[in-house]
Amino acid sequence: MKKYLIISLSIFFFTKGATAQINTNYLFSDEAPSMWNTNPASLGNEKVFVGLPVLSGIDANAVHNGFTYDDAITNDQVNIASTIEQLRDENDIMFNSSFQLLNFGFRLGQWHFRGGAQQVISTRITYPKSFMELAWKGNGHPDLIGRRLDFGGFAVNAMAYTDYFAGFSRQLMDEQLTVGANIHYLQGADVVYTEQSSFGLTTDADTYALTADGAFILRTTVDEDALDSISADHFTPFNGANSGFSFDLGAKYRFLEKFELQASAMNVGGIRWNRNAQSYTLANTSFTYNGVDLESLVDNPDSTTSQLEDVLDSLATSFEPVEGVGAFNAPSNARFYLGFGYEINKNNHLMLTAAHLRSFNKGFNSVAAMYRHRFGRILWVRTGAQLFQLDQFLWPVGLTINAGAVQFGFGTDNLIAAFAPTKAGVFTGHFQIGLRFGRDGKIKKE
Repeated sequence: MKKYLIISLSIFFFTKGATAQINTNYLFSDEAPSMWNTNPASLGNEKVFVGLPVLSGIDANAVHNGFTYDDAITNDQVNIASTIEQLRDENDIMFNSSFQLLNFGFRLGQWHFRGGAQQVISTRITYPKSFMELAWKGNGHPDLIGRRLDFGGFAVNAMAYTDYFAGFSRQLMDEQLTVGANIHYLQGADVVYTEQSSFGLTTDADTYALTADGAFILRTTVDEDALDSISADHFTPFNGANSGFSFDLGAKYRFLEKFELQASAMNVGGIRWNRNAQSYTLANTSFTYNGVDLESLVDNPDSTTSQLEDVLDSLATSFEPVEGVGAFNAPSNARFYLGFGYEINKNNHLMLTAAHLRSFNKGFNSVAAMYRHRFGRILWVRTGAQLFQLDQFLWPVGLTINAGAVQFGFGTDNLIAAFAPTKAGVFTGHFQIGLRFGRDGKIKKE
Protein backbone atom coordinates (compact mmCIF):
# COMPACT_ATOMS: atom_id res chain seq x y z
CA MET A 1 0.00 0.00 0.00
CA LYS A 2 2.87 2.35 0.70
CA LYS A 3 4.06 2.13 -2.89
CA TYR A 4 0.58 2.77 -4.25
CA LEU A 5 0.32 5.85 -2.01
CA ILE A 6 3.66 7.10 -3.33
CA ILE A 7 2.48 6.61 -6.91
CA SER A 8 -0.72 8.53 -6.16
CA LEU A 9 1.19 11.42 -4.59
CA SER A 10 3.55 11.52 -7.55
CA ILE A 11 0.59 11.76 -9.93
CA PHE A 12 -0.58 14.80 -7.95
CA PHE A 13 2.78 16.53 -8.43
CA PHE A 14 2.84 15.52 -12.10
CA THR A 15 -0.55 17.07 -12.78
CA LYS A 16 -0.48 20.12 -10.55
CA GLY A 17 -0.75 23.16 -12.82
CA ALA A 18 -0.63 21.10 -15.99
CA THR A 19 -3.14 20.79 -18.86
CA ALA A 20 -4.14 18.72 -22.62
CA GLN A 21 -3.72 19.61 -26.23
CA ILE A 22 -6.93 19.15 -28.15
CA ASN A 23 -6.89 22.15 -30.48
CA THR A 24 -7.60 21.96 -34.20
CA ASN A 25 -7.40 25.64 -35.17
CA TYR A 26 -3.70 26.04 -35.96
CA LEU A 27 -3.85 24.80 -39.55
CA PHE A 28 -4.04 28.22 -41.24
CA SER A 29 -1.15 29.42 -43.36
CA ASP A 30 1.01 32.42 -42.41
CA GLU A 31 0.89 31.52 -38.73
CA ALA A 32 3.90 31.69 -36.44
CA PRO A 33 6.56 29.13 -37.43
CA SER A 34 6.18 27.61 -33.96
CA MET A 35 2.89 26.20 -35.26
CA TRP A 36 4.81 23.35 -36.88
CA ASN A 37 3.51 21.40 -33.86
CA THR A 38 0.25 20.82 -35.74
CA ASN A 39 1.70 20.25 -39.20
CA PRO A 40 5.44 20.06 -39.98
CA ALA A 41 4.63 21.22 -43.51
CA SER A 42 3.92 24.68 -42.05
CA LEU A 43 6.28 27.08 -43.78
CA GLY A 44 6.98 30.45 -42.19
CA ASN A 45 7.15 33.47 -44.48
CA GLU A 46 10.45 34.71 -43.08
CA LYS A 47 14.12 33.92 -43.54
CA VAL A 48 14.89 33.58 -39.83
CA PHE A 49 12.67 32.87 -36.82
CA VAL A 50 13.77 32.90 -33.18
CA GLY A 51 11.30 32.07 -30.44
CA LEU A 52 11.64 33.71 -27.07
CA PRO A 53 12.71 31.12 -24.47
CA VAL A 54 9.75 29.52 -22.66
CA LEU A 55 7.29 31.97 -24.29
CA SER A 56 7.84 30.88 -27.90
CA GLY A 57 5.01 28.38 -27.54
CA ILE A 58 2.82 27.44 -24.57
CA ASP A 59 -0.16 25.09 -24.70
CA ALA A 60 -2.19 24.31 -21.61
CA ASN A 61 -5.63 22.81 -21.12
CA ALA A 62 -7.71 20.73 -18.75
CA VAL A 63 -10.54 18.41 -19.77
CA HIS A 64 -13.27 16.56 -17.89
CA ASN A 65 -15.81 14.94 -20.20
CA GLY A 66 -17.96 13.43 -17.44
CA PHE A 67 -20.04 16.35 -16.14
CA THR A 68 -19.84 20.09 -15.51
CA TYR A 69 -20.49 22.04 -12.33
CA ASP A 70 -23.97 22.98 -13.50
CA ASP A 71 -24.73 19.32 -14.22
CA ALA A 72 -23.98 18.41 -10.62
CA ILE A 73 -25.34 21.45 -8.73
CA THR A 74 -28.99 22.57 -8.94
CA ASN A 75 -30.24 25.39 -6.70
CA ASP A 76 -27.12 25.02 -4.56
CA GLN A 77 -27.93 21.33 -4.03
CA VAL A 78 -25.85 18.40 -5.24
CA ASN A 79 -27.91 16.18 -7.54
CA ILE A 80 -25.88 12.98 -7.47
CA ALA A 81 -28.44 10.70 -9.12
CA SER A 82 -28.90 13.03 -12.10
CA THR A 83 -25.14 13.55 -12.41
CA ILE A 84 -24.42 9.83 -12.51
CA GLU A 85 -27.06 9.31 -15.20
CA GLN A 86 -25.26 11.85 -17.43
CA LEU A 87 -21.90 10.10 -17.14
CA ARG A 88 -20.35 8.20 -20.03
CA ASP A 89 -19.46 4.54 -19.61
CA GLU A 90 -15.86 5.78 -19.24
CA ASN A 91 -15.09 9.33 -18.08
CA ASP A 92 -11.76 11.08 -18.45
CA ILE A 93 -9.90 13.80 -16.60
CA MET A 94 -6.92 15.05 -18.61
CA PHE A 95 -4.23 17.56 -17.68
CA ASN A 96 -1.32 18.23 -20.02
CA SER A 97 1.03 21.04 -20.97
CA SER A 98 3.87 21.83 -23.34
CA PHE A 99 6.36 24.65 -22.98
CA GLN A 100 8.74 25.58 -25.76
CA LEU A 101 12.15 26.00 -24.12
CA LEU A 102 13.79 26.90 -27.42
CA ASN A 103 12.45 27.27 -30.94
CA PHE A 104 14.25 28.55 -34.04
CA GLY A 105 14.15 28.18 -37.78
CA PHE A 106 15.57 29.53 -41.03
CA ARG A 107 14.69 29.39 -44.70
CA LEU A 108 16.94 28.60 -47.67
CA GLY A 109 15.08 28.89 -50.96
CA GLN A 110 12.32 26.29 -50.97
CA TRP A 111 13.62 24.69 -47.74
CA HIS A 112 12.75 25.65 -44.19
CA PHE A 113 14.76 24.12 -41.30
CA ARG A 114 13.85 24.20 -37.62
CA GLY A 115 14.95 22.91 -34.23
CA GLY A 116 14.51 23.39 -30.52
CA ALA A 117 13.33 21.81 -27.30
CA GLN A 118 10.16 21.68 -25.26
CA GLN A 119 9.05 20.27 -21.94
CA VAL A 120 5.92 18.13 -21.90
CA ILE A 121 3.64 16.79 -19.17
CA SER A 122 0.77 14.49 -20.13
CA THR A 123 -1.79 12.93 -17.80
CA ARG A 124 -5.10 11.07 -18.02
CA ILE A 125 -7.24 9.57 -15.26
CA THR A 126 -10.23 7.46 -16.33
CA TYR A 127 -13.08 6.29 -14.11
CA PRO A 128 -16.14 4.20 -15.11
CA LYS A 129 -19.78 5.16 -14.60
CA SER A 130 -20.51 1.76 -13.03
CA PHE A 131 -18.18 2.52 -10.10
CA MET A 132 -20.09 5.73 -9.32
CA GLU A 133 -23.36 3.80 -9.57
CA LEU A 134 -22.09 1.24 -7.06
CA ALA A 135 -20.93 3.93 -4.64
CA TRP A 136 -24.30 5.73 -4.80
CA LYS A 137 -26.83 2.90 -5.07
CA GLY A 138 -25.10 0.00 -3.34
CA ASN A 139 -24.66 -3.47 -4.80
CA GLY A 140 -28.14 -4.59 -3.65
CA HIS A 141 -29.98 -2.00 -5.72
CA PRO A 142 -32.45 -3.51 -8.25
CA ASP A 143 -30.59 -1.76 -11.10
CA LEU A 144 -27.32 -3.48 -10.17
CA ILE A 145 -28.14 -6.88 -8.69
CA GLY A 146 -27.44 -9.80 -11.00
CA ARG A 147 -25.44 -7.53 -13.32
CA ARG A 148 -21.66 -7.52 -13.69
CA LEU A 149 -20.48 -4.00 -12.98
CA ASP A 150 -17.61 -3.35 -15.35
CA PHE A 151 -14.82 -1.28 -13.79
CA GLY A 152 -12.38 -2.01 -16.62
CA GLY A 153 -12.04 1.65 -17.56
CA PHE A 154 -10.08 2.52 -14.43
CA ALA A 155 -6.71 3.95 -15.46
CA VAL A 156 -4.12 6.35 -14.04
CA ASN A 157 -1.48 7.72 -16.42
CA ALA A 158 1.12 10.47 -16.11
CA MET A 159 4.30 11.19 -18.06
CA ALA A 160 6.91 13.98 -17.95
CA TYR A 161 9.69 14.34 -20.52
CA THR A 162 11.86 16.76 -22.46
CA ASP A 163 11.55 16.78 -26.24
CA TYR A 164 14.51 17.78 -28.45
CA PHE A 165 13.52 18.14 -32.09
CA ALA A 166 14.81 19.00 -35.56
CA GLY A 167 12.96 19.10 -38.84
CA PHE A 168 12.38 20.65 -42.23
CA SER A 169 9.72 21.75 -44.71
CA ARG A 170 10.09 21.74 -48.49
CA GLN A 171 8.04 23.29 -51.28
CA LEU A 172 7.49 21.31 -54.47
CA MET A 173 5.50 21.54 -57.68
CA ASP A 174 5.94 25.31 -58.08
CA GLU A 175 4.97 25.88 -54.45
CA GLN A 176 1.72 23.98 -54.91
CA LEU A 177 2.79 21.18 -52.55
CA THR A 178 4.62 21.51 -49.22
CA VAL A 179 5.90 18.52 -47.25
CA GLY A 180 7.59 18.40 -43.88
CA ALA A 181 8.99 16.11 -41.20
CA ASN A 182 10.42 16.34 -37.68
CA ILE A 183 12.38 13.88 -35.61
CA HIS A 184 12.14 14.03 -31.80
CA TYR A 185 14.53 12.71 -29.18
CA LEU A 186 12.48 12.17 -26.02
CA GLN A 187 14.22 12.29 -22.63
CA GLY A 188 11.89 10.81 -20.00
CA ALA A 189 11.71 12.03 -16.40
CA ASP A 190 9.03 9.80 -14.82
CA VAL A 191 5.95 7.86 -15.81
CA VAL A 192 2.93 6.04 -14.42
CA TYR A 193 1.30 3.97 -17.17
CA THR A 194 -1.75 1.72 -16.86
CA GLU A 195 -1.13 -0.78 -19.62
CA GLN A 196 -4.12 -3.00 -18.81
CA SER A 197 -7.09 -2.69 -16.46
CA SER A 198 -10.15 -4.94 -16.20
CA PHE A 199 -12.17 -5.29 -13.01
CA GLY A 200 -15.75 -6.29 -12.28
CA LEU A 201 -18.15 -6.96 -9.44
CA THR A 202 -21.26 -9.18 -9.57
CA THR A 203 -23.98 -9.68 -6.93
CA ASP A 204 -25.77 -12.98 -7.43
CA ALA A 205 -29.53 -12.43 -7.82
CA ASP A 206 -30.40 -15.58 -5.84
CA THR A 207 -27.75 -15.98 -3.15
CA TYR A 208 -26.48 -12.35 -3.01
CA ALA A 209 -22.93 -13.72 -3.09
CA LEU A 210 -20.39 -11.09 -4.20
CA THR A 211 -17.87 -12.04 -6.89
CA ALA A 212 -14.99 -9.72 -7.69
CA ASP A 213 -12.77 -10.37 -10.71
CA GLY A 214 -10.02 -8.48 -12.43
CA ALA A 215 -6.58 -8.10 -13.93
CA PHE A 216 -4.22 -5.17 -14.45
CA ILE A 217 -0.71 -4.20 -15.46
CA LEU A 218 0.73 -0.98 -14.06
CA ARG A 219 4.13 0.28 -15.23
CA THR A 220 6.02 3.02 -13.42
CA THR A 221 9.40 4.54 -12.66
CA VAL A 222 8.18 5.98 -9.35
CA ASP A 223 10.21 4.52 -6.49
CA GLU A 224 10.58 5.03 -2.73
CA ASP A 225 12.11 8.46 -3.41
CA ALA A 226 9.17 9.45 -5.62
CA LEU A 227 8.46 12.74 -3.89
CA ASP A 228 11.86 13.96 -5.13
CA SER A 229 11.76 11.97 -8.37
CA ILE A 230 11.23 14.88 -10.77
CA SER A 231 14.57 16.49 -10.09
CA ALA A 232 17.23 18.09 -12.21
CA ASP A 233 19.07 14.84 -12.92
CA HIS A 234 15.92 13.39 -14.52
CA PHE A 235 16.07 16.13 -17.16
CA THR A 236 19.81 15.84 -17.81
CA PRO A 237 20.11 15.94 -21.61
CA PHE A 238 20.90 12.71 -23.42
CA ASN A 239 21.61 10.65 -20.29
CA GLY A 240 20.08 7.65 -22.05
CA ALA A 241 18.35 6.27 -18.95
CA ASN A 242 14.80 6.84 -20.20
CA SER A 243 14.81 7.77 -23.84
CA GLY A 244 12.97 7.28 -27.08
CA PHE A 245 12.05 8.78 -30.42
CA SER A 246 8.99 10.02 -32.22
CA PHE A 247 8.37 11.59 -35.62
CA ASP A 248 6.06 14.03 -37.37
CA LEU A 249 4.97 13.87 -41.02
CA GLY A 250 2.79 16.37 -42.82
CA ALA A 251 1.76 17.77 -46.18
CA LYS A 252 -0.18 20.73 -47.63
CA TYR A 253 -1.54 20.71 -51.16
CA ARG A 254 -2.96 23.83 -52.80
CA PHE A 255 -5.23 23.38 -55.82
CA LEU A 256 -7.59 25.44 -57.96
CA GLU A 257 -5.85 28.52 -56.51
CA LYS A 258 -8.33 28.91 -53.63
CA PHE A 259 -8.37 25.46 -52.00
CA GLU A 260 -5.91 23.72 -49.70
CA LEU A 261 -5.81 20.21 -48.27
CA GLN A 262 -3.69 19.42 -45.21
CA ALA A 263 -2.82 16.22 -43.36
CA SER A 264 -0.36 15.38 -40.58
CA ALA A 265 0.66 12.69 -38.10
CA MET A 266 2.38 14.11 -35.02
CA ASN A 267 4.50 12.66 -32.21
CA VAL A 268 4.21 9.03 -33.30
CA GLY A 269 6.62 6.94 -31.23
CA GLY A 270 7.41 6.22 -27.59
CA ILE A 271 9.93 6.09 -24.74
CA ARG A 272 11.89 3.12 -23.40
CA TRP A 273 11.90 3.45 -19.60
CA ASN A 274 14.90 1.94 -17.84
CA ARG A 275 15.64 3.93 -14.68
CA ASN A 276 13.71 2.57 -11.67
CA ALA A 277 11.44 0.66 -14.07
CA GLN A 278 8.89 -1.40 -12.12
CA SER A 279 5.69 -3.24 -12.90
CA TYR A 280 2.72 -4.43 -10.86
CA THR A 281 0.85 -7.27 -12.53
CA LEU A 282 -2.35 -9.01 -11.50
CA ALA A 283 -3.30 -12.03 -13.59
CA ASN A 284 -6.96 -12.83 -14.21
CA THR A 285 -8.32 -13.69 -10.79
CA SER A 286 -11.64 -13.76 -8.95
CA PHE A 287 -12.92 -13.97 -5.40
CA THR A 288 -16.42 -14.84 -4.13
CA TYR A 289 -17.81 -13.76 -0.77
CA ASN A 290 -20.84 -15.79 0.34
CA GLY A 291 -21.59 -13.83 3.51
CA VAL A 292 -21.35 -14.69 7.19
CA ASP A 293 -21.89 -18.28 8.36
CA LEU A 294 -25.06 -17.84 10.46
CA GLU A 295 -24.74 -21.23 12.17
CA SER A 296 -21.26 -20.36 13.42
CA LEU A 297 -22.50 -16.93 14.45
CA VAL A 298 -25.29 -18.43 16.63
CA ASP A 299 -22.94 -20.92 18.28
CA ASN A 300 -20.17 -18.38 18.74
CA PRO A 301 -21.19 -14.71 18.46
CA ASP A 302 -17.56 -13.61 18.77
CA SER A 303 -16.70 -15.41 15.52
CA THR A 304 -17.95 -12.50 13.40
CA THR A 305 -14.67 -10.62 13.78
CA SER A 306 -12.53 -13.63 12.90
CA GLN A 307 -14.72 -14.45 9.88
CA LEU A 308 -14.38 -10.90 8.60
CA GLU A 309 -10.63 -10.99 9.09
CA ASP A 310 -10.42 -14.25 7.15
CA VAL A 311 -12.41 -12.75 4.30
CA LEU A 312 -10.20 -9.66 4.15
CA ASP A 313 -7.05 -11.82 4.24
CA SER A 314 -8.38 -14.00 1.41
CA LEU A 315 -9.35 -10.94 -0.61
CA ALA A 316 -5.93 -9.33 -0.12
CA THR A 317 -4.18 -12.56 -1.13
CA SER A 318 -6.31 -13.00 -4.25
CA PHE A 319 -5.72 -9.45 -5.46
CA GLU A 320 -2.10 -9.00 -4.44
CA PRO A 321 -0.16 -7.91 -7.56
CA VAL A 322 3.17 -9.44 -8.53
CA GLU A 323 5.96 -6.89 -8.44
CA GLY A 324 8.59 -6.96 -11.14
CA VAL A 325 11.62 -5.01 -12.28
CA GLY A 326 12.53 -4.45 -15.92
CA ALA A 327 12.46 -1.93 -18.75
CA PHE A 328 9.20 -1.24 -20.59
CA ASN A 329 7.85 0.90 -23.42
CA ALA A 330 5.20 3.61 -23.09
CA PRO A 331 3.74 5.31 -26.18
CA SER A 332 4.03 9.00 -26.87
CA ASN A 333 0.70 10.76 -27.23
CA ALA A 334 0.26 10.96 -30.98
CA ARG A 335 -2.03 13.39 -32.80
CA PHE A 336 -3.50 13.21 -36.29
CA TYR A 337 -4.99 16.11 -38.25
CA LEU A 338 -6.89 16.55 -41.50
CA GLY A 339 -7.88 19.98 -42.79
CA PHE A 340 -9.64 21.45 -45.82
CA GLY A 341 -9.25 25.18 -46.43
CA TYR A 342 -10.79 27.76 -48.75
CA GLU A 343 -9.36 31.23 -49.33
CA ILE A 344 -12.35 33.51 -49.92
CA ASN A 345 -9.94 36.40 -50.55
CA LYS A 346 -6.67 37.64 -49.06
CA ASN A 347 -8.41 38.78 -45.88
CA ASN A 348 -10.89 35.94 -45.30
CA HIS A 349 -10.21 32.23 -44.94
CA LEU A 350 -12.30 29.17 -44.02
CA MET A 351 -11.00 25.87 -42.65
CA LEU A 352 -12.68 22.57 -41.76
CA THR A 353 -10.61 20.26 -39.59
CA ALA A 354 -10.78 16.85 -37.97
CA ALA A 355 -8.36 15.69 -35.28
CA HIS A 356 -7.62 12.51 -33.36
CA LEU A 357 -5.61 12.52 -30.13
CA ARG A 358 -4.08 9.36 -28.62
CA SER A 359 -3.75 9.72 -24.86
CA PHE A 360 -1.93 6.69 -23.45
CA ASN A 361 -3.46 4.50 -26.19
CA LYS A 362 -7.00 5.87 -25.79
CA GLY A 363 -8.47 7.91 -28.64
CA PHE A 364 -10.29 11.27 -28.56
CA ASN A 365 -11.82 12.95 -31.62
CA SER A 366 -12.78 16.48 -32.52
CA VAL A 367 -14.04 18.36 -35.59
CA ALA A 368 -14.04 22.10 -36.16
CA ALA A 369 -15.17 24.77 -38.59
CA MET A 370 -12.97 27.87 -38.39
CA TYR A 371 -13.10 31.33 -39.96
CA ARG A 372 -10.21 33.80 -40.03
CA HIS A 373 -10.28 37.51 -40.95
CA ARG A 374 -7.47 40.02 -41.31
CA PHE A 375 -7.96 43.54 -39.98
CA GLY A 376 -5.55 46.01 -41.56
CA ARG A 377 -2.01 44.80 -42.17
CA ILE A 378 -1.06 43.23 -38.86
CA LEU A 379 -4.03 41.59 -37.11
CA TRP A 380 -5.57 38.18 -37.81
CA VAL A 381 -8.60 37.09 -35.77
CA ARG A 382 -10.06 33.56 -35.89
CA THR A 383 -13.17 31.98 -34.43
CA GLY A 384 -15.56 29.15 -35.15
CA ALA A 385 -17.08 26.07 -33.56
CA GLN A 386 -15.56 22.80 -32.39
CA LEU A 387 -17.03 19.50 -31.21
CA PHE A 388 -14.76 17.61 -28.82
CA GLN A 389 -15.57 13.89 -28.72
CA LEU A 390 -18.19 14.88 -31.32
CA ASP A 391 -20.69 15.91 -28.62
CA GLN A 392 -19.03 18.55 -26.41
CA PHE A 393 -19.41 22.03 -27.96
CA LEU A 394 -16.40 24.37 -27.76
CA TRP A 395 -16.02 27.96 -28.95
CA PRO A 396 -12.44 28.54 -30.19
CA VAL A 397 -11.18 32.13 -30.45
CA GLY A 398 -7.70 33.47 -31.11
CA LEU A 399 -5.66 36.23 -32.68
CA THR A 400 -2.23 36.71 -34.22
CA ILE A 401 -0.43 40.06 -34.48
CA ASN A 402 2.45 40.70 -36.88
CA ALA A 403 3.99 43.90 -35.51
CA GLY A 404 7.16 44.39 -37.51
CA ALA A 405 9.70 41.77 -36.52
CA VAL A 406 7.60 40.63 -33.57
CA GLN A 407 4.78 38.16 -33.97
CA PHE A 408 2.68 37.03 -31.07
CA GLY A 409 -0.65 35.37 -30.61
CA PHE A 410 -2.92 33.88 -28.01
CA GLY A 411 -6.27 32.19 -27.79
CA THR A 412 -8.40 29.45 -26.36
CA ASP A 413 -10.26 26.47 -27.75
CA ASN A 414 -13.24 27.20 -25.51
CA LEU A 415 -14.14 30.82 -24.81
CA ILE A 416 -17.24 29.56 -22.97
CA ALA A 417 -14.96 28.58 -20.08
CA ALA A 418 -13.89 32.22 -19.68
CA PHE A 419 -17.33 33.72 -19.02
CA ALA A 420 -19.35 30.62 -18.02
CA PRO A 421 -16.89 28.24 -16.32
CA THR A 422 -19.64 26.32 -14.53
CA LYS A 423 -21.02 25.20 -17.89
CA ALA A 424 -17.66 24.11 -19.34
CA GLY A 425 -15.79 20.84 -19.18
CA VAL A 426 -12.83 22.02 -21.29
CA PHE A 427 -10.43 24.80 -20.25
CA THR A 428 -7.61 25.67 -22.66
CA GLY A 429 -5.13 28.40 -23.44
CA HIS A 430 -2.20 28.91 -25.79
CA PHE A 431 0.31 31.68 -26.34
CA GLN A 432 3.30 32.20 -28.61
CA ILE A 433 5.76 35.00 -29.32
CA GLY A 434 8.78 35.18 -31.56
CA LEU A 435 10.99 37.35 -33.75
CA ARG A 436 10.71 37.08 -37.53
CA PHE A 437 13.31 38.57 -39.86
CA GLY A 438 13.37 38.91 -43.64
CA ARG A 439 9.70 38.29 -44.47
CA ASP A 440 8.95 37.65 -48.14
CA GLY A 441 8.26 40.80 -50.16
CA LYS A 442 5.17 39.16 -51.66
CA ILE A 443 3.66 38.67 -48.22
CA LYS A 444 4.47 42.24 -47.18
CA LYS A 445 2.76 43.57 -50.30
CA GLU A 446 -0.33 41.48 -49.66
